[in-house]
Order: sequence, then C-alpha cells, then structure tokens
Amino acid sequence: MMLAHAAAKAAAPDHLLLFRVGEFYEVLAEDAPVVSRVLGLQLTRRRQKDAADIPMCGVPASSTPGAVARLLTAGHKVALSEQPNEPNGERPLRLMTPGTSVDADVLSEGRPNNLCIAFAEGEAVGFAWIDLSTGETGAAMASLEGCGPALARIGPSEVLVARWPDTSEALAVALRGSGVRFSKLARPTLASDEASSLLTMAYGQSGRDVTRGFSPPEVAAFTAMLDYVRATVGHLPKALPMPRRAPLGDTMEIDAPTLRGLEVLTSASGPEGSLLSVIDRTVTAAGARLLLRQLSAPLTNPGTICRRLAMVRFLVTAPPVRAACREALSGMPDMLRACGRLSLGRGTPRDLAAVHG
Repeated sequence: MMLAHAAAKAAAPDHLLLFRVGEFYEVLAEDAPVVSRVLGLQLTRRRQKDAADIPMCGVPASSTPGAVARLLTAGHKVALSEQPNEPNGERPLRLMTPGTSVDADVLSEGRPNNLCIAFAEGEAVGFAWIDLSTGETGAAMASLEGCGPALARIGPSEVLVARWPDTSEALAVALRGSGVRFSKLARPTLASDEASSLLTMAYGQSGRDVTRGFSPPEVAAFTAMLDYVRATVGHLPKALPMPRRAPLGDTMEIDAPTLRGLEVLTSASGPEGSLLSVIDRTVTAAGARLLLRQLSAPLTNPGTICRRLAMVRFLVTAPPVRAACREALSGMPDMLRACGRLSLGRGTPRDLAAVHG
C-alpha cells in the first residue's frame, strides 16, 4: 500500500493526497497535519512494520465532497487516489485545484472562479485567465508595476507563474498583496506546433485566429493555461467562447490592497459593510459577478462612462420598465455556470433544465 501511496504522491507532488482505503480516505505523512488543521480532524499515526510511524488522519468516503470543498476553499490543491477497478490494477487519480473546480460546494454564486497564468518577458507580464465554471476566458498585458492592478481586475482564485521576471520582484510583491495562493507552473512553455495544436483542439479551425492581436507573453500564458487545464481536468471544455482581451488604459489602476483599504469589495468585518454590499441589488448570480468585476476596475474612458450612465438614466426614469426587467431576470437560473459544467461533462439534471428553459 505504501508503494502505491508513494506513486500517487509522485504523480501529484504539490497536492494534498487523499488515498482511498475501504470506506475511508487516508491522509499520510506531511499532508496529514495540514488536512487535520483545515478540517478539524484528530491527528494520529500509522504504524509501519520496518519503518518509523507516520502522521495520519482519515476522512469518511461519505464526507469527502464536503471535505474536499473546504480544502479547495482554503486554497489547497487536492488529489483523490481511488481504489483500482481490478485487483492489482492502476489506481485512478483525480486532480482538483481552487481554480479548476466547478463544484457548487466550492463556488460562490456572486464571484468568479478564475484560474490565472502569468508569463513575464522583459519589463512586462502577460496574463491569461479562465473561469471553468462559465467558460469565460481572457488575456491582458501589464507592466511590472501594473501587475497588482491587473491581478485585482482578474480576481483569481489560483495563480500559476509560467515565467518570473528576471530582475524584478514586482510580480511576487503583487501576488503576495493579492492574498491569493500562487505557485510555479510545472510545464511553463510549449513548442510552437504544440501550442497551435492545443488552440485548434480548444477552438476548432478558428484556433489560429483566437490569439490574433495578442502579444507574445499573452499567447504564451494563454496556451500554457489551456495545457494546464487539459492536464488537471483531463480534457478541455467544449465550445469555449472567444477570449476577451482587456484593453490598456480604459480602467483605473487599483490593486488588491487598495481595494481592501477602501472597503470596495470587503470591509474589516467581512463582505458586509463594503461598497459592494451596499449597492448590490442584482437579482442574478451573473449580474452579481459582473458588478464585482466593474467595481474592481472603474472606467476611465469618458465615452464608455457616458454610455453606461445613459443606460442607468433610462432605467431610473422608467420604473415600470425597471420593475419588469427585474422580475423577468429574477427567475433566470445561472445559465453560464450550467453551460460551464455541461461543457466539462460535470453537468447535472438541474443544469440541463436550466439550459433547456
């Protein structure tokens, strides 16, 4: 058994490994204290015949979904090693990370769940991100000094660095300030033909046009992101929408520490009391996520600001229209996340009903 555990751990070195034994998942060695602390489990020791005892804790199989959700919410990566289907067969291994989860127990309805890849080149950093729960993707460029505001706009749940800047700590400082767990991407770059094949796999024959207009760091980050999703989830989502490229200079540069200090998204006592909680009158989960994204990156382009204010003015001066819109929207399910789960093969009957209408 210990040999099988060692093999599973080698296949997922930076994950907390839950190893299925009968009706329990055992957590051993250096993973055990972490899982014990997060889940509030008693830490014991597993006896070994010809070696020293090792720390251990256990999770009942029936409680595993909730336990995994708590570990992911705490920012940890998790690997589930299942029992083989046949005697002496290979043990299936399922990898889960905060940024690739689409489980309702992990996701917050009103917040995106973005996986972000950073790729530095010279004095700039390319960012690419994907919310697997909705299929939305995007890319952006930032100077080294602009990494903090770029990360605040993206609002990632997980960040992987494909390439660090050579002579600057700016990206590391921005990541620490964001409060999000980050790590080094194990496979940071792809060969040109492999990157092209991956884009075609994700977007079909239009794959070559997907990154048209992207800078080289953005392309590298975007293809590395698709490769990581494929390796972690096992396949790419079907029917991915075209990525959005965030334009430079159209939004205010605000980093995460400033947003916290101004209590825009959260306050000292939590979400309540923040600007977001005061003005959020949305009636759909997608609307709540859109409002959060807009508050994280206030507009600076006068033309865009005027167009948005014109829409607000129309609805303010037309209460019957506003009330009818709110009533119609309030009954809508979260179709984006239903489609996201279905595109990954993780859909439920409720997701099918949401799409069918």
